[in-house]
Amino acid sequence: MAVSCPQPIAPEREAQKRADAVSADAGGGLPFAWTSDRMTPPLAPGLDTRASDDLGSRGESMNALAALLLDWRVDCERHLRALTCIQRWLERVRCGLASDGERDLLIQEMVRLLRETPPQHEGWARQAESYLNNI
Repeated sequence: MAVSCPQPIAPEREAQKRADAVSADAGGGLPFAWTSDRMTPPLAPGLDTRASDDLGSRGESMNALAALLLDWRVDCERHLRALTCIQRWLERVRCGLASDGERDLLIQEMVRLLRETPPQHEGWARQAESYLNNI
């Protein structure tokens, strides 16, 4: 049984095979576009100075809108917690689980929470729209 030795490959062909393999790996199986020394990549678009001025005000508006939405959410969550407490206390009173003294206290607390002003969604929405218009 004879052992065959691999045939020597010319250095130019070996280098070309390696370059082809690297370019095929980089492009997901497709040959890489910039394999020639004569080709240059396209130029990146230049920065428009007018657009860069708008970026600052846009960034400020986006940050302000993010802060506004966070505050609005906190306000809504506070109101939702109050409504959840009222519902829980009402169930306790309705099912007869609360004693007479506790029942009166729970009813007073429900009345107090119901008198609190709910979040003013119109004002929040108006502010949010003004920030959106600046983006």
